[in-house]
Amino acid sequence: MNWTTFQREMWNLRSFETIGYDHDREILVIYYLDGSIVEFLSVEQQRVFELIVSSNKENNAKKLYTHYSFNMYTYAGLLYKIV
Repeated sequence: MNWTTFQREMWNLRSFETIGYDHDREILVIYYLDGSIVEFLSVEQQRVFELIVSSNKENNAKKLYTHYSFNMYTYAGLLYKIV
């Protein structure tokens, strides 16, 4: 998995700063600052690229929830599993 950490101040990020992408399995992972981890399934590489270069990363990340199945975790374990 390849990781990217954004500069929070530069991108005005309030909810996350690190994402990871597994190209072979097409899984995008967002590590939220509140400790939750969201794993989006079957995400195309182009969509990840769009998120990385977007000037409004927070808004683009929110849109992922309506287009992709996801699993949500906390440090305590599994919170949600939606397929």
